[in-house]
Amino acid sequence: MYSLDINFLNDRPDYKPVTAAKSSGKKSSGGVKDQLPLIGALLFAFGLNAAVMGAWWWATNENTGLATEQATIDQELAKLNTQANAIKAINAETDKVTAEYKALAGVFDQIKPWSAMLQDLSARTPAGVQIAKIEQIDPSPSPVAAAPPPPAATPAASPGASPSPGASPSPASPTPVAAPAPLVLPQQPAKVQISGI
Repeated sequence: MYSLDINFLNDRPDYKPVTAAKSSGKKSSGGVKDQLPLIGALLFAFGLNAAVMGAWWWATNENTGLATEQATIDQELAKLNTQANAIKAINAETDKVTAEYKALAGVFDQIKPWSAMLQDLSARTPAGVQIAKIEQIDPSPSPVAAAPPPPAATPAASPGASPSPGASPSPASPTPVAAPAPLVLPQQPAKVQISGI
């Protein structure tokens, strides 16, 4: 089947083939041509590391620049927020003053001058009537109506009724009745009394 060929001549120290000696001489010389792939690999690794370090340096510089820009924007935002709060306070004060002026103007709209009231009064009074006195009568304070007395408690069982055979007798407990709120009559307006001949 298979044959095993063993050559013991290569193991003897005194017998060395010529081709083996020449090939070992070339390997030991180590020329530049043999180290060219190793130098190329080292240059490639150095270039790759330089590219990674350059990208890291660029990213770090960009982050630093963006952090300083964010800090300046935050300072401007804080300044603008204080100005916006001041503007809101001024607007609130302006609205308050405007409301006060409108309320004051509303009061003057409701007040009639005496000359207009006297002109109206003279137009309504018949001829030959002399007015002696005009006075305003303030209404008396409105009385508070008294609360009605609470209703009497109703007995739980009538005396003639007999309790059911299965039920045990229990004392009657009156249910509390909520007291109604006192009635307040609406306030009456002031009146003007005119007297004369």
